[in-house]
Amino acid sequence: MNIDIKSHPVSVLQPFFRDIALVLGSSAMLEFSYYKYQPQTLEDERKLFKVNITDVTPEWFFEIHQKIEEGYELAMHSRVWNGNEMRHMLMADMAVKNSRMDLLPRRMYLPSLQKSVQPHYFNSGRSFHSYVPVLTSDDDALRKFFCDLLIHHSQLFDGRWMGHRLLAGYAALRWSCNTGQYRSAPRLV
Repeated sequence: MNIDIKSHPVSVLQPFFRDIALVLGSSAMLEFSYYKYQPQTLEDERKLFKVNITDVTPEWFFEIHQKIEEGYELAMHSRVWNGNEMRHMLMADMAVKNSRMDLLPRRMYLPSLQKSVQPHYFNSGRSFHSYVPVLTSDDDALRKFFCDLLIHHSQLFDGRWMGHRLLAGYAALRWSCNTGQYRSAPRLV
């Protein structure tokens, strides 16, 4: 595994995870999946699981990465659980290629949140992943977030990915590079 752990989402998002644990308590759970990518299909094969937010560390990532079955990848989901209560972290796949990093906005205004946010961008090898350090409490927050992106930043985001994620009811971004489908694990830009 050739992953720069210091620039990987598991490390970069640690302060955000700590903030979530302070707000929701240390029993909050992050949702992940092992998935098998199938091109040009609406459905993908996913094995969902939850991990206590305080356990999601670089050490945990290295351990879980070793357990990924051949042909599968590891993805983090937008859903954060506190008992039966579910919230979303905001994340999206971008349609910006490596040669156009200058298009990545340092701040984005999101009308549905009525605030400007500073995303974390990760180069996934094929596109960029965007994580917005905001935890929403609105059940409809993911749809509103995607609408904000499509209305105000449509040229930057992958509409096909958004459609798939809206149908699933959650966002998901890859954390591994376990198959030939992908060029690298995500790393901070």
